[in-house]
Order: sequence, then structure tokens, then C-alpha cells
Amino acid sequence: MIIPYIHKEAKMFYKVLIIIFGIFFTPAFGFALIKEYKKAFLIIFILLIATLLQFLFKNPYIPILSFILYFIALIYFVIYALKSAKNDKRFSLIHFLLIVSTLVLIIFISSHYKERLIFLTKSKSFTIPSDSMNNTLFRGDIIGAIKDENINYANISIFLLDNNFYIKRVVASSNDEVIFYGKHLLVHFSKKISYKNLEIVTLLNKKWIIDPYKNMGKKIIYKAKNIDIFTLMINNINRVAMKPIYLKELNSKIFKVNNIKINAFYYKVPQNSYFMMGDNRENSYDSRFFGAINKNKIYGIAKVVYFNYIKFNRFNLKIN
Repeated sequence: MIIPYIHKEAKMFYKVLIIIFGIFFTPAFGFALIKEYKKAFLIIFILLIATLLQFLFKNPYIPILSFILYFIALIYFVIYALKSAKNDKRFSLIHFLLIVSTLVLIIFISSHYKERLIFLTKSKSFTIPSDSMNNTLFRGDIIGAIKDENINYANISIFLLDNNFYIKRVVASSNDEVIFYGKHLLVHFSKKISYKNLEIVTLLNKKWIIDPYKNMGKKIIYKAKNIDIFTLMINNINRVAMKPIYLKELNSKIFKVNNIKINAFYYKVPQNSYFMMGDNRENSYDSRFFGAINKNKIYGIAKVVYFNYIKFNRFNLKIN
């Protein structure tokens, strides 16, 4: 008689564990465990509809709506479980465990995501439509950005140009000088900075940092099908904001345009402006073409990737 008793208690223990796990997984599963199948189905149906709407319309606000619906479902389950526990004493222990685990989940979400929830009320959502910010941001990313006037080097900023929003990285600011050639970016910073551990070249009697943002791992890339961005700039020289120059010190391919040698492009950033470039340097329409962006045109800084409707592993990622 002892063995069956132990076995029975073990089954109950595992059942309680499954119930607790179930409520942490979804309130629908919690309803199903207490045999409220219609309510469980309704919650699943609503969340599936929200997911389907996201795939159809790719609206960045739908995931927020789904989260709110999920949170309401949790609260509803707690209220329902409290009421039903009074009427059915046999399930009072199970109801109690479900309620406690649900409350723990609500407290966990509220505390752990407190900053994120506050951020949602102040931020604006955007969808990444192209590959110009690979490998930092990818096509299909739904991101959150917040208004911020304190724009710094390397910030991924969102700005308005010709009534459209763009997203690029800040590579230079007021009075900085930029040279672009081949697959390299040179920046002469007007502000005093430390050149320690940086690759430097002297040109035009000034110190220039070679590819100052390359230490960002594999985020800065040159990747595009059948496109060489420097050659494209040469062939569309009248559409380029940067000034074509020739520097004999550079070990780069020399082009001739109207019998004038060109092997680089130069730009000096105006006051209160920022020079923006995509992280996928080979496949980005940026300040090399439209020039620096005045600070009045900048909306703010990208902070988080909510999720991606193409790459499902990109969820709740902080943007550096």
C-alpha cells in the first residue's frame, strides 16, 4: 500500500508542476487545465488573430496590442480562479497554485520590464525596409526609437529627409572632415580625442582615423550584389554630396572624370549637423549622396528591436 501511495503523491506533485509551468506559459493553458476549454480556446484564438494581422499588415503596434491582451488574460484568469475556487473546494489547492504563479508572473513582468513598459509609452515604432543597416539591423526588424537631442558618435539615429524617415549611424558631426575611398572611411575629428589603439594616417597635414567604427565587431560590412559603391559614386558624380579629390598618398584605384584624377571623396560637416552612413556601406543611400543632416531633422535614437517578422530569433534585442 505504501508504493501506490507514494506513486499517487508523485503524480500529484508532477501535475502541480505542470500546472505552474502551464500558467507561466500561457493563461490559455491554465484555463484548459481546469477544464474551461471555451475560455482557453478564446484566448488562443485572439492571440492567433493578432499574430495573423501582424503577418498581413506588418504593423509595429500589433505586438504591443498582443502583449496588452495577454496581460488582460492573465488578470482575468486570476479573477475567474478566485471566484470559481469558492464554489469548487476540490480544486481549491490547484486554483491557489495557479493564482500564486500568475501573480508571480505579473510581478515579474512589471518589475523586469518596468523600463521597457515606460519606454513603450514614450517611443515611436519603425519597420526596417532594407538591408542598408546590416549587420546591425535587418530587413523586417520592428524597432523602437525615442526622441533624444543628445546625439553622439556611433548612435543609430532616425531622421527626416524629403518627408521620409531614414535610419543610419552617426559617423561624424559639426566641423569634422570625412574622406571615403574604396572600402574605407577616414575621419578627422574636430574635437580633441585620444588616438590610442587607433589606426591613423596623416593626410593634408592632419591626422585621420582609418575606419573608426570597425571595432564594432561584424556590424560594419561592405556587402551588395553586383554593386561597388565607390564606382557607383564615380559614375554618378553629379548626384554625390561629397567632393571628388585626388590624394597621391592613398593606395587606391584612380579614376579619370573629364581628365581629372579622382581616388577619393571629401566632405566637411557643417555646424550643427551630422554625417550619416549605413552599416552596410556598400548598399546604403546616406550622407555620401544627400550630405549631412541638420540636428533639427533628427527624430531620435534607435534603442531596441522588438521583433522581426522574417527572422524569428530577433526578439527583444538592445541596439548598441
